[in-house]
Amino acid sequence: MKFILKITTIICLIFATNSLSAQVESDIVGTWYNQEGTAKIKVFKATNGKFAGMYYGKIVWLKIPNKEGKPKVDVQNPDETKRNKPIIGLVILSNLAWNPELKAWTDGQIYDPNNGKTYSCAINKDGKNLKVRGFKGLSITGKSSTWSPAD
Repeated sequence: MKFILKITTIICLIFATNSLSAQVESDIVGTWYNQEGTAKIKVFKATNGKFAGMYYGKIVWLKIPNKEGKPKVDVQNPDETKRNKPIIGLVILSNLAWNPELKAWTDGQIYDPNNGKTYSCAINKDGKNLKVRGFKGLSITGKSSTWSPAD
């Protein structure tokens, strides 16, 4: 009886370990509140084209979606041709790649529609939350933000 219990425990541990390791890369996929709770960002993995396998995120909800009765637009964008683009639907995370050695998503970019600037980006999982770091140059000079699950 003890032998069967030990074998069952070992099998359960193997399956648990395999399912956890399989979930790590996809842990970023889902919908997240930004730190202020003013926006929801849907993070997804590109499945085709030259960017297949990279992670992206777009704004899917704003706490205050309108300004003066009209949908908020990307007025701070440095490209004047994009300043009439609605904030909802705007891709703000791009080209993030899973780095299994760091257990993080790295080498991406994050766009801040509040100031129209684009930063290098890395994301780490912190419990159930994401630690999103935007920076210019060295990561140590950047700023981190905590995103919480919105699902």
